[in-house]
Amino acid sequence: SMEHTVILKGLALDATEKSIKAFFTSNKIENILEIRLFRRDSDRTDLKNSGQVVFDSVDSVKKAVKLTKEKTAAIIANIRSCDDNKILVGKIFAEQPKGCKTISVNSIPYHCSNQEVLNAYQKYKIVSVKIARNRQTHRCKTFAHAEFKTPEDAKAAFSDTSIKIHGRSVFCKYDVGPADGHRRKIPKTTTAKKRKREE
Repeated sequence: SMEHTVILKGLALDATEKSIKAFFTSNKIENILEIRLFRRDSDRTDLKNSGQVVFDSVDSVKKAVKLTKEKTAAIIANIRSCDDNKILVGKIFAEQPKGCKTISVNSIPYHCSNQEVLNAYQKYKIVSVKIARNRQTHRCKTFAHAEFKTPEDAKAAFSDTSIKIHGRSVFCKYDVGPADGHRRKIPKTTTAKKRKREE
């Protein structure tokens, strides 16, 4: 769950799951359940300088957040709990827009399929799934748009923090954009021919 998770910012470019685990262990914080390093979709070895660590208790989260900058500078620039990271929490736990039936499922594996996301949320009357993919490589961008039968079903799915795909915990955001694998809506422009008719 998010209360057991810390956000890592400003990771060293050569940081690995092993080195991060060793860092926390050396500071007497050993009960790590999962380490997630965010990577660019063009190259799985290219670190985005951020990640998450999931502990088995809130007490461990508090200990991690209390680590001084002197101790974290070599490998991690900043450690925050999800409660302290107000920007991230605002995105993840936003109020459901009126009538919204679509959520964005984030942190899914690169090799994930539409069917696997459907299976993960099947008890919530899921209607369709569209995994966002890189236009050139077709590699999964690690998030998908999931549409549900009703806004109530979407809210129930959004609130379920126990969902895992290939053993990886996911987190969700409400999505009011088109479920086509792209985040931005492109505004319509008035063509020269249309302007001429209007004149």
